[in-house]
Amino acid sequence: MIAVKNDRKLSKFNRFMLWLNYVVIVGLVSACFAKYISPLLFWPIAFAGLAFPFIFILNLAFMLYWLAQFRRAS
Repeated sequence: MIAVKNDRKLSKFNRFMLWLNYVVIVGLVSACFAKYISPLLFWPIAFAGLAFPFIFILNLAFMLYWLAQFRRAS
């Protein structure tokens, strides 16, 4: 098996976008679990549940962004 060295590094902007994407993913997961957690136990997650459509659209936008950043290796 041949080891391939990946010399591409993310720019500072893409690194920032990656961390922002992580935050949106955590928001989407918390919005999905909002129906299982009582608002009496942890009320902020109820707002994540209400924001599910917006978080989902943000996640789709990130998916399009990363697909546009993808370059095929030759």
